[in-house]
Formats: sequence, structure tokens, C-alpha cells
Amino acid sequence: MRDELTASQREQARLRECLEQILQEVEAKAPALKRQREQYDAALDRVEDLEHKLAAAQQENDRYAERVRSAPLAQRWIGMVPR
Repeated sequence: MRDELTASQREQARLRECLEQILQEVEAKAPALKRQREQYDAALDRVEDLEHKLAAAQQENDRYAERVRSAPLAQRWIGMVPR
């Protein structure tokens, strides 16, 4: 019984050391992980902004394309192009 108690205490001490080491590693990486998360969030915001700009540019392009297609000169040119 005493051997089991000693073995259990040694195992608990070993586990405490492992947990302490893990905690130190996490604490050491925390600033880098925080910075990385902030950069990721900023990138997501930039992507969203660029998606809105792209959609607006596509709509503007569609409007111009429609104006060109409906212009009399363009209709003549379109009629001349073999299909």
C-alpha cells in the first residue's frame, strides 16, 4: 500500500511538471498568437472590403457594357462581326 502511495505521488509530481511545462509554452506563445489573430481579423476585414469594391466594379462594368450594346454605332459594329 505504501508503494502504491509513493508511486501515485511520483506520478502526480510528474504530471504537475508536465502541466507546468505546457502552461509555460502556452504563455510564451500567447503574444504571437494574439498578434496572428489580429492580423487574421484585419485580413478578413480587407477581404470583405475588396469583395464590396469588386461587386461595385462589376455592376459598373455591366452598366457600361449595356450602354455600349445599346448605342447605335455599337449595334452597327456588332452586326458586322461574324459569329
